[in-house]
Amino acid sequence: MYQFQQKLKFIKEKVKQWNKESFGNIFQEKRTLEKAIEDIQAIIMESRYTEDLKSSKGSILGVKREGEVIRDSMEAKIQKLVA
Repeated sequence: MYQFQQKLKFIKEKVKQWNKESFGNIFQEKRTLEKAIEDIQAIIMESRYTEDLKSSKGSILGVKREGEVIRDSMEAKIQKLVA
């Protein structure tokens, strides 16, 4: 039982370290995305749906695609840890 607990502690530390390296500060990223959404909503309210809005939309979609890549990478790394 003691060996199992030690292995869990070891894995816990490795997962915490990997999480920080892979995802960074997710709360800051959330605030950044919320600000981008507010900016887009302000543009819509002002009825200025032009190139400004199209470029903003593209940058947000780029963040989403990057998140999907990170998620896929995370799943692969978890599989390696479990194996």
